[in-house]
Amino acid sequence: MKGEQMSLLHEFVAVRQPTNKKILYSENIYEYINGGKIKKSVVLEIPDDVIQKILYDTHGKLLPDIKFNQWGISVYEKDELIKWLDFLKNVSEEVSKESKQYCQALLDFAMQSYVNNDVVLHFGI
Repeated sequence: MKGEQMSLLHEFVAVRQPTNKKILYSENIYEYINGGKIKKSVVLEIPDDVIQKILYDTHGKLLPDIKFNQWGISVYEKDELIKWLDFLKNVSEEVSKESKQYCQALLDFAMQSYVNNDVVLHFGI
């Protein structure tokens, strides 16, 4: 791996809908996941350079519909997943060939999460 630069990874985690939704927005979200209070379904890692291309404009500003909480986490419940799916469908047409496979994986991941009624957590860096 000498000479190769490793990209930082954004983690997208599909989790089962918890009984108490407030814990999805808690600063202790990592502890809830690691402690089993929130059950992981699927995890997808996407390189930061790909995320930069799809979530930020040409000036490096986060697109208006993308929101991170104060801990750098986005929470996409069922309603937000619909918007996220539309966004990903549109953006996947515009990305480079190298990024397209990641966009498609993210689109498939979001669709499966929607079908399974999972919540998607996006852990930024």
